Amino acid sequence: LGEETSVEKAVKAIADAGCNVVVAGCAIGDMFLHFLERYKIMAVKVQSKFELLRLCKAIGATSLVRLGAPIPEEIGHAASVNVEEFGDRKVTVFRTGKSKVATLLLRGGIFLRLTLALFSASLTVYRHQEHFG
Repeated sequence: LGEETSVEKAVKAIADAGCNVVVAGCAIGDMFLHFLERYKIMAVKVQSKFELLRLCKAIGATSLVRLGAPIPEEIGHAASVNVEEFGDRKVTVFRTGKSKVATLLLRGGIFLRLTLALFSASLTVYRHQEHFG
């Protein structure tokens, strides 16, 4: 009973802070999922630390290592968070209008390596132009 009460208090504190999406870099336990669902909070598990930090940068959030309510400066913002299908893969999409971070989804068969190489070269030219004017 003590563990259940402490988990509910932690999730309630997160909900009271105004969060409606929790992003975790590790597995989320069943009891946490139960209380996140009860408080109408979406849970998203991110596979890699790099992706987690990139997401935090994109939405203006701070990656936390402690459990509990975040302070307002640590909470990020996204206009919408949806699960969308691209081909046969489901992807969680965070949309925000003011981020300088973008994700490009490349799909293709035979020309995918060429497209990726061309995109990489174009990005290098853009960065060079932006840095040196």
